[in-house]
Amino acid sequence: LLRAKRGQKLQSQYLYVELATKERPHHHAGNQTKALKHAKDVKDLVSEKKYKIQYEKMKDKYTPVPDT
Repeated sequence: LLRAKRGQKLQSQYLYVELATKERPHHHAGNQTKALKHAKDVKDLVSEKKYKIQYEKMKDKYTPVPDT
């Protein structure tokens, strides 16, 4: 019974966000769900890793020369 109530509540929240998105196409759900927040965090981590790898590759190509 508790599981059914929880499922109904989740479905209601999902339909609310879906309806709001249809009525306002410029509206984005943002971080309203844990899955969306997690996906954004993973995307940021991957981006940071990518830039760090590029930085490490570029770092060895140039030699700092003191200004004389």
